[in-house]
Amino acid sequence: MKDKLRNTAKHTVVYSIGNLSAKLIGLLLLPLYTSKLTTADYGILGILEIIGQFLIVVLGLNLYSAMIRWCSEDANCGKQKNIIFSVFASLTGIVILLNVITIPFSRQLSGFFFNNIDYELHFLFLIVSVSFEIMNTAALNILRMQERSKLYIVYTTGKFSAMLLLNFYFIVFMKMGVLGIIAGSMIANIALFFFLLPIIFKNIKPVFEYKIIKEMLRYCLPLIFTSISVMLLSFGDRFFIKHFLDYSQVGLYTLSYKIASVINVLIVQSFMLGFMPIAFKMLDQPEAKEFYNKVLKYLTVVLIVFALFISVFAREALELIARNRDFIFAFKYVPLLALTFVFKGIQYVFSLGFHYVKKTKFNAYIVMFGVLINFGLNYLLIPKAGIWGAGAATAVSSLIIVVLFYHFSRKMYYVKYDIGKVILTVSLGIIFYLLSLFAADLGFVGRIAVKSVGIILFIFTLMITKVFKRSEFAELLRSVSNKKTD
Repeated sequence: MKDKLRNTAKHTVVYSIGNLSAKLIGLLLLPLYTSKLTTADYGILGILEIIGQFLIVVLGLNLYSAMIRWCSEDANCGKQKNIIFSVFASLTGIVILLNVITIPFSRQLSGFFFNNIDYELHFLFLIVSVSFEIMNTAALNILRMQERSKLYIVYTTGKFSAMLLLNFYFIVFMKMGVLGIIAGSMIANIALFFFLLPIIFKNIKPVFEYKIIKEMLRYCLPLIFTSISVMLLSFGDRFFIKHFLDYSQVGLYTLSYKIASVINVLIVQSFMLGFMPIAFKMLDQPEAKEFYNKVLKYLTVVLIVFALFISVFAREALELIARNRDFIFAFKYVPLLALTFVFKGIQYVFSLGFHYVKKTKFNAYIVMFGVLINFGLNYLLIPKAGIWGAGAATAVSSLIIVVLFYHFSRKMYYVKYDIGKVILTVSLGIIFYLLSLFAADLGFVGRIAVKSVGIILFIFTLMITKVFKRSEFAELLRSVSNKKTD
């Protein structure tokens, strides 16, 4: 089991380094965005990004997740290549259909979403970018499946570096604004696809496994609804804010979400990239349940430490990097959204029970129920509390979802999680954040000093309460540093 924990930690760290590079590039662009875009422009960009992510989730059909699941069951290299080819052939057909159906109606899409046809070219670039990103995601998942995390981050970091340069060129020199950002993303995705082609060709065998694809689609269909529900849960509040407030408020909320999503990029996504392939292979092994329990405990501690750090220092970060002072107020909403990502990470571990019995429909049922709760709360709270209402709705509905995942997944694959320590860790994080608010009236340097001491005290408190032992922390660090990655 130690080897599995070591591999999970190792790959998570490597993926985090790659995702950190991507996030740093995003932070480097933030001063550019806040100086060249208005809060309303940033709100429009946020809506376009949501549409793009929605298309990727729906049209990707989660086939790359199924690809990992099916290939992990079949050690036959030839069979794996057949499966990968079948997935790529299916996705290629979907992408071609997407372009044929949507590109001729770019003007109509602009009018529908923005009541303005001026964004026709934005939609054309967005659709092309989405098409290549769907194919790229499948190719990168081959590297995940093969646990080649270092090569994975080389490609992803290269893509985001290209986006950085392209965005700078299009915004500063070409004065293209939001359109330049979408164009930069499109060009970077096209370039990445051609770099990934050798990996795709090396891992496919032109045999279409029709029966397996049918099985995978039955497995994926509930996950598609789950993914759509997650998208609605994560981004639906922007449309409520747009309806009840304005694009400037959408822009502020989008920025606070992007800051909180550092947790998602560095921890949750990196963890899932490294953990899921290992977890699927371990499901039937005798030490699996103890392994999952330890993973949950370690993950919760890391999530809360990062969430607390980002929440208490969001104000100072924005004061340093935001050129337009209107953007600084976004710091207020970061803590609620950061807590949401903590719940999201915990939820992923609990979801293993549904994957074990291949009853992913329960994922969909629970998350769709959470969306209904979220939409109801948004409708009630945003008119009364503004952006605060949106943040509260997201946090509360995410908590309900994680509780339901815990309850129902254990009925299918029972794991004795140390849930008391999970609750204690989250509770302590919330308490220490509330204590940090007493430093709000201090100067910039004073706030930094007091909040830094608070973070250190929080970590010591975790050790004193034996939530996370110092010996466990030291062992985890040794595992990460000593084990070589493929």
